[in-house]
Amino acid sequence: MAASTRSLGNLRCIDGAACWNDYAAFSSWHDGYSAFYKLISGPLYVGSNRTTVESIIPVYAPSGDGNSPSHYISVVESAMSMWRSGEVAVP
Repeated sequence: MAASTRSLGNLRCIDGAACWNDYAAFSSWHDGYSAFYKLISGPLYVGSNRTTVESIIPVYAPSGDGNSPSHYISVVESAMSMWRSGEVAVP
């Protein structure tokens, strides 16, 4: 979905973005990234002292929405570990 909507994190429909199949859609990756960082740095996450993967994911992708927060946390931590070690190149 993110490839079609240019939405880092597959954001649900939000003000200021087009809505496509219940997801926010952006005209550029820059706009999608900006919206994601605005969300994460806002009152629900950083503003509520949620600054770690373990504290963000259960709110961002709760099990009540059909997600597996513990699996999601593991995937994100693994990806970040690979990125930090240089195993994954970021274009």
